[in-house]
Amino acid sequence: MSRAAAMFYRRSLTLAFVAFVFGFVALARVFGFADLAEPPSPEYLHSSILICVIAAIVCILVLTNLVADVGRGYSPSRCSLAAVIVLAALVGPIVLAVRLIAH
Repeated sequence: MSRAAAMFYRRSLTLAFVAFVFGFVALARVFGFADLAEPPSPEYLHSSILICVIAAIVCILVLTNLVADVGRGYSPSRCSLAAVIVLAALVGPIVLAVRLIAH
């Protein structure tokens, strides 16, 4: 387990970019709803829910790692940049969740 923990040690900025990619995929799925001429199929809705949940979990895990890195003395400028990137990544899952609930 310590080897897995060492892999993420002080990698908050890298993980923030990974979370941003997941958030971007979720946000792209939101714009896919507008392109549908008819109501979305159940498969489309299920895959959208899955993408939303995975993106939200990744963002939460990255935020948890960022908080741990702050306590370990990670560079303040990198922490700030990683926090902004993760908050931007959270936009995708949140907007997708709102869109799915509205549907």
